[in-house]
Amino acid sequence: MYDSARTAHLERMRYSDAQTLIFRKKNYDFDIHSAPAGVEIMQMNRIQTLWFLLTRRPQIIEINEPTAIHAWPTTVPIAAIARVARAMRSSRFHLVTYAIDNSDVAHILSTRLRLAPWLGDWITRNVTRFIYFALSRCVFGTSGATANYETILRKTSSLIATREIPALPSPCSCAHASAPDIDIVFLGAFDNRKGVTQLMKAWDSTPELQTKQLQILGKGNLAAAVASWCEGRKGVGLHIDPSRAQIHQTLARAKVLVLISQRNPFWREQVGLPILEGLSHGCTIVTTTETGLGDWLTKTGHIVVDPDAIPEQVGLALLHALKSPLQKNEVKRTLPAVDGRVAADLWLFADE
Repeated sequence: MYDSARTAHLERMRYSDAQTLIFRKKNYDFDIHSAPAGVEIMQMNRIQTLWFLLTRRPQIIEINEPTAIHAWPTTVPIAAIARVARAMRSSRFHLVTYAIDNSDVAHILSTRLRLAPWLGDWITRNVTRFIYFALSRCVFGTSGATANYETILRKTSSLIATREIPALPSPCSCAHASAPDIDIVFLGAFDNRKGVTQLMKAWDSTPELQTKQLQILGKGNLAAAVASWCEGRKGVGLHIDPSRAQIHQTLARAKVLVLISQRNPFWREQVGLPILEGLSHGCTIVTTTETGLGDWLTKTGHIVVDPDAIPEQVGLALLHALKSPLQKNEVKRTLPAVDGRVAADLWLFADE
């Protein structure tokens, strides 16, 4: 039961024991055609979701992680139902979750609701604890998320089984493997969070980059500005709302994937799906310290810059990646045989 659904959720269900996906709204990249056969896909409002829970009584329910503020109107009542069922020792269901939040949740809540910092901190701790301690299992996808929850919770419970399974992809098995002939790819939403503006400024500030090939794939509220910038620039291609096949084909040909993630008052990059897709195709990654995978990327030879890096610094990072790109097979050898998110699902939905 997710507040919002995206294509990656549907693709992952091919390997999960989960039989139903319920969501309130679609993410910008949601493609229903990626749903595997036999899986129940339903869009519901919050009342309908709770009614489904009470009438269908599923055995295991994966919910948004406890610090997901936007999902609290759904996860709090679900947690309350789980707690009541546990207390009454009735036929109960198991709540599970996958946690990757590495942000300052109390600060985000205080900023969003214009609360005093102490009040935002108090609400965050108590709501997070209320949801978390209704769980049966929790997987942490990054070390940053583990540390974040330890700070918020300040205590543990033997009733909750936990594991840390890194949020790394397995090598992609698509049939598009070829010699890389595209220099740089940007994949993601066209908004300031994903750094498309920083990329364009870096490109204009670095003459040597302008002799390279750049492919930009995605969509978003800056689409018109991105399209205007791309027009007339030699070696720059733009693909609005590309298909999954086109994304795979492009990444298979790309040397470098760039995602200059930027924090805002209400959001921080937790992992970065474009990073995972780039890794699965063997791309060298250029990103910022905002991603929870920053430490791992640095250790394995990718390039991680400060989110406040000036355009010239971003341009130099991209040039360095192009001059000494990691070999695609080398990148893929650093990845697990089973996608980390799939491995998490297999454990979360496993029989006790």
